[in-house]
Amino acid sequence: YVDNNLPEKAIDLFNKIQNPNDVHMILLFNSCAQLKTKEALDLVKKISNQIPKSF
Repeated sequence: YVDNNLPEKAIDLFNKIQNPNDVHMILLFNSCAQLKTKEALDLVKKISNQIPKSF
């Protein structure tokens, strides 16, 4: 989805993953960067705060 310029679908898919790994995180960050919205930035901040706990 990210490569096909469909960041919203990529984010929706990420939200369904129960235990995301580092590749999933990178794809999420790329999707949020493509969107360039406040909501995407907020999601990056939220996920970034969880990274030390999950890795």
